[in-house]
Amino acid sequence: MHNDPYQQNNQQPYERIPYEQPQEQPSSPYPPPPTSYMPPPYQPQQPPPYQQAVYGQPLPGYVQPPQPKKSRRWLWITLSIIGGVILLSCIGCSIASFVGFNFLKQAAGPAVTTGEYYQFIKQQDYTRAYALIDSNATITVNGETVSNDQQSFINAAQAADSTHGPVTSFSIQSSSNNLSNLTVAVTRQDGTTYDVHLTFVQNGSSAKISNMDGI
Repeated sequence: MHNDPYQQNNQQPYERIPYEQPQEQPSSPYPPPPTSYMPPPYQPQQPPPYQQAVYGQPLPGYVQPPQPKKSRRWLWITLSIIGGVILLSCIGCSIASFVGFNFLKQAAGPAVTTGEYYQFIKQQDYTRAYALIDSNATITVNGETVSNDQQSFINAAQAADSTHGPVTSFSIQSSSNNLSNLTVAVTRQDGTTYDVHLTFVQNGSSAKISNMDGI
């Protein structure tokens, strides 16, 4: 076999290069640079499942706006008007009652005075009976005028009691539509009956006898 000299010269033994450890870099006094931020991959959101609206119920997540407050102005105006009408009605009723009371008092005054007068006569309380006679009254008994003073009246009343006995009953009758003129049917103990005609005059809050033709 022919030896190639050139090949022999080119073949050299393989030398192993020793492995060098990497040298540690000196630590830097500055903080390391921040790592770059990578956003997460995009994921599309799924729409919420469709919900059919129910009449009268709000949808989930729907905030109903506050309802405006109703004004009560007309309510207060109506109540004020009603209160005013009631107040005026009460005032009108009070005035009507006062006027009506005064009218009834004037109309019934003569009858009330007559009833009181003959009650005192029946009780033979002539002093209180004379207090119901006006100071300017005209008094006549059996056609004769009696002096209008307390003692003369008492004497005339006692004389009538001595003759026919005390008064036992009486009945008031109106001689006309005018209540200021009344007729009284008188009955005494012995059965004697006669009529006494009375005329009245308004004296303050009461009526008094202004003319009488008997006791």
